[in-house]
Amino acid sequence: MAEQGKELPGYVQREFEEFLQCGRLEHGFLRVRCESCHAEHLVAFSCKRRGFCPSCGARRMAESAALLVDEVLPEQPMRQWVLSFPFQLRFLFGVVCGKGRNPTLRLWPAIFS
Repeated sequence: MAEQGKELPGYVQREFEEFLQCGRLEHGFLRVRCESCHAEHLVAFSCKRRGFCPSCGARRMAESAALLVDEVLPEQPMRQWVLSFPFQLRFLFGVVCGKGRNPTLRLWPAIFS
């Protein structure tokens, strides 16, 4: 983009730079020690951004889902639940279920058994 005389906005550059440092021990960490067995574990700091970072975005998504399940959905009448699988599992289910018209119907007994 620099060759074309264009730049990314400052907030995009900052978020990308923080993404590159996310989860890397050389950019900061906590040392966690088990009181009973005295084993130590290093936990790297995260960028806490959701735009570029898949791990921090997934954490935010999990927190949002927990909020919905614990506080919002029990108080509201529900008509529909959407069950989605990660892409890796979708491809696996496609191979396992064959090339039928609706592989979801074949998965239904396995999901709810």
